[in-house]
Amino acid sequence: MKKVVCLVLIATLLICSVCANGTKEATGSSPIATQKKESKEVTVYSSMDTEWSNPLIKEFEEQTGIKVNVVTAGTGELLARIEAESSNTLCDVLWAGDSGNSQSFQDKYAESYQSTEDKYYDAQYKDAENHKWYAQHIECNIAIYNKDLVKEEEAPKSWADLCDSKWKGKLYIPDPVKSGTGLNHVIALMLSMGKDDASRYEWLKKFATNLDGITASGSSIAYKAVVDGEYPIGFTYEEAAFRYLKAGAHIGLIYMNEGVNIARTSIQLLKNSPNQENGKKFIDFMLGKEVQSKFGTVIMRRSARNDLPVVEGMPALSTIKSCGVVDPVWKNDNKQKIIETFKDALIK
Repeated sequence: MKKVVCLVLIATLLICSVCANGTKEATGSSPIATQKKESKEVTVYSSMDTEWSNPLIKEFEEQTGIKVNVVTAGTGELLARIEAESSNTLCDVLWAGDSGNSQSFQDKYAESYQSTEDKYYDAQYKDAENHKWYAQHIECNIAIYNKDLVKEEEAPKSWADLCDSKWKGKLYIPDPVKSGTGLNHVIALMLSMGKDDASRYEWLKKFATNLDGITASGSSIAYKAVVDGEYPIGFTYEEAAFRYLKAGAHIGLIYMNEGVNIARTSIQLLKNSPNQENGKKFIDFMLGKEVQSKFGTVIMRRSARNDLPVVEGMPALSTIKSCGVVDPVWKNDNKQKIIETFKDALIK
């Protein structure tokens, strides 16, 4: 009997030992149970001008200790890249496009996130319902001309002027196929000049033909070429124009008589991204008052915050005729046709 009891005790001790070791492995050294380390990086796809966006990114890194991996390209290229990577999302934050890009993009790729800065952004400058985008800043798409090449009294004042054959081959626009800025320009033309889609596409063909087969690969190339005297007229946004004016460039600004695209450049979190918490921090930082206060001073763009003054030196939005808020459904439905129509007319 004693022998049996001893054997039972020995077996019990062995079982306890195995269980103890199993518990130790599961909670200690086992790689299966090891907790994932907190991420210290974030990936941002950006179409912003690096001259002013890189210093802001550096500030974020210094204040948070989070490394920002930046991929810079035109909006169209970035949207295509996000779609191609959808099975393995690499981007955490998209900082590009107007009003959060198309509705189909929102549905497929954007993650809902209500920023800590939400109350400082009025309804027209955010997705108030689903929290899938915020206007990180506002910019007006305009044209500029080189005063050494075009006399001020002869400078065009409207889209109709720019479609006149006298300006053929003298216009330089970012390629709408690759550049969101370029696409916004041609959409502004279409909405300002046409009452219906048929007339809108006719005006697009006239304008594209007047470019004489030439476009710029990016928005910065288009306005720099005008400043440098390579082209008489180019298409850009206010920030670039006012920055060069401030530096003494001999250029004039054109706010089209028929209408200007007043773009709300968006920032948004992406679904299934690897560093979402850091993505949220990046968005909060870029929407915060410290960064937004630099718009109109260090950075010549308009802040979308409701607690900051109007940019000094820029015309008030109330004095600029808008082509209207671009309907995202219309833009999404027409985008491919706009691009194809533009390409076909460009090479004729």
